[in-house]
Amino acid sequence: LTLLKLLRWLRKCHVEDVGLAADIYARLDQLAFDGPGDEEFILVPGRGYLHAQDCTWKPFRSALLSRCCRLEPLSALYDRFGSSTQEALQNWVRSCPDNDAWEL
Repeated sequence: LTLLKLLRWLRKCHVEDVGLAADIYARLDQLAFDGPGDEEFILVPGRGYLHAQDCTWKPFRSALLSRCCRLEPLSALYDRFGSSTQEALQNWVRSCPDNDAWEL
C-alpha cells in the first residue's frame, strides 16, 4: 500500500504532523487495513512513532497512575480528527489500561 510507504517515510524523516498521520490512519481503516502489527506506526508528537501495544485509547482514570504508566493515551491527541480516525486507532490499540494488571 502506498499509504504505508508514506507513513514509513514520514517516520524515517521524523515528520510529526499529527493531522497528516490521522488522515492516513483513517484512510487505511477505510481500506480494511488489519493494523500495524509489530511496526512503530502510531505517532505521538514529542515521542515519535510507537508500537500499538505501547498505546491505549484512554488514559488511566487515576491521574497518578496515568503519570506512572508507560502507555501513551491517544484520545486527547486524535479525538478532534473525527470518527474515522478514532475508529481506526481504537481497532489497533487497547481501550484503557485500567483492566491490565501488568500496567498497574
